Amino acid sequence: MGRVSDAKDRLIETALQLIWEESYRAVGVSEICKKAGVKPGSFYYFFPSKENLALAALEHHWQEARQILLNPSFADEIPPLERITRLFQAVYAFHAARQRKKQRVLGCAFGSFVGELGEEDEALRAKLAEILAGIRAYFEKALKQAAAAGKLGIKTKEIPARARALVAFYEGVLLLARAQNDAEIIRQLTPHALKLAGA
Repeated sequence: MGRVSDAKDRLIETALQLIWEESYRAVGVSEICKKAGVKPGSFYYFFPSKENLALAALEHHWQEARQILLNPSFADEIPPLERITRLFQAVYAFHAARQRKKQRVLGCAFGSFVGELGEEDEALRAKLAEILAGIRAYFEKALKQAAAAGKLGIKTKEIPARARALVAFYEGVLLLARAQNDAEIIRQLTPHALKLAGA
């Protein structure tokens, strides 16, 4: 039996890396294929367009982010408010490690992607909105459990808005860290997440 090709996976992983490091607009199909070691004909066998590949890359990264970052940070056995801090600490550790290797601080792949979408990118916009709503759900669950334990000084009806504000804060912190190429910004601003939560 012949070896099962991993070309599709290589295209997805390479596209994510290049788009995150550069930008969606700046990266072309030929560059992705070259770096992935995949012939253009094989690319179009798997994906009708760059947009379809980008959608697959976003979904792949979302599943990875949930498994590696969000699920461990927001595990049920961790006190609810501590989960928020753990998320920021984990993201800081990732970017600080890159900086020690003299690599750029990349910020959030999802947030970076959103910033360059045009009116014609509705499928990508919808996918990113779905992902950001998924991140918000982690914050909202933690806030509801913290409120039930008497750890928040806000009304229950405020929790959805606070969760949205935390997503905005999270994305903003990572954008600043990328803009200034400084992971330390993430560590410095982490305590303010709990203030925003109403702790």
